[in-house]
Amino acid sequence: LLDLHLPDIPGWEVLAHLKAGETTQNVPVVVISADATARQMKRLLAAGAHTYLTKPVDVVEFPGRRRDDVRCHCGERTGGRVKFALSRDAFGRLRNLHRDGGSAQHGRMKLLIIDDEPVNVALLQDILAESGYTRVQSVTDSRTAVDTCLAFKPDLVLLDLMMPHVDGFTVLEALRTSENESFVPVIVLTADANEETERRALRAGATDFLLKPFDHLEVLLRIGNLLELRRLHLHLDNQRAALEEAVFLRTAELREAQAQLAQTSA
Repeated sequence: LLDLHLPDIPGWEVLAHLKAGETTQNVPVVVISADATARQMKRLLAAGAHTYLTKPVDVVEFPGRRRDDVRCHCGERTGGRVKFALSRDAFGRLRNLHRDGGSAQHGRMKLLIIDDEPVNVALLQDILAESGYTRVQSVTDSRTAVDTCLAFKPDLVLLDLMMPHVDGFTVLEALRTSENESFVPVIVLTADANEETERRALRAGATDFLLKPFDHLEVLLRIGNLLELRRLHLHLDNQRAALEEAVFLRTAELREAQAQLAQTSA
């Protein structure tokens, strides 16, 4: 948890040091401030901040955010939420920066879009394709969402909340109930900036939010940050599995040696 306004050193410098250190660069950083501007928040995202909370901190909202959540507010506030306003040239430069940064590994990761509006699906697919994401699947019928997710095994899910037949809250709860592996981030897509909607989604297991209409840069930054967390979770899972196997083999060797020693003694 990092306050931007510290007495001896600016929070910006602390964030830079954390992201430059080998042992701290992958630690999620929650920035806390009462007066961060739109430009500052964009800098925070680009510098590696994982979430942003406005003072005074909402005591209901804050505990509901898991430590691997990513949520930040930057840009001009609209209806309680935030909207980016960037020129086409600025977006192109930032998109290329994102692509060069973590793209090779992220581009091979699998993304699932669940939205009943084909226009929204097509827009997200275009944004992702332009940024090097090649393994993207979509579902427009929410009744098939859970089965598709279990079969596709995505690394990240983009989930619309307001859908016919089965709404996003129900799909989200089903996904979290059926989860049998490591953390899979779910970004909720919504045009409703209501705080109660956000809290309900967080309680159901949402990781982050994207407000409609989509801002291209915000889509890429939020997805990129969460995919990096997903990659780190998978890496840690692999390391843990390798360690458990090594311990199992070593234990078997020790038991065999003890048995041989007992036979020799007899």
